Amino acid sequence: MIQHVYERYGQRGAAMTANVITYRGRSAIREVGKVLGFAEETIGKLSALSPMWGWQEPDETIEKQFHEAGMDLQHPRVRKFFELVSGLQDLPRHLGQHSGGMVICAGQLDSVAPLENASMPGRVIVQWDKTVPT
Repeated sequence: MIQHVYERYGQRGAAMTANVITYRGRSAIREVGKVLGFAEETIGKLSALSPMWGWQEPDETIEKQFHEAGMDLQHPRVRKFFELVSGLQDLPRHLGQHSGGMVICAGQLDSVAPLENASMPGRVIVQWDKTVPT
């Protein structure tokens, strides 16, 4: 279906939207843990304590998670781990191409938004913020 849309509207008249995928608890913990050389067992324990979609309740915090995993936040290496994990939250991780849909334009889409080639040949991505009214 995607290729049909490109064939009909052309590569300058249609594009897949690129969603920004951000770091959440589990992905941040795994990335920082690897960089700082923490044991896979420790990374797994911390990751398992992290809710998939973030902390929903005020008493659910990353500090509580580290404490429950038996990590001393006063230790310099653990403190740095905590700071880096906290700092990564909600920062961009990568672009997702398939979850955002497509934008179709009667004219040339690149006249209103920047386009870039996708990793798959014959596909184009548009940088489009769906949260802001246009």
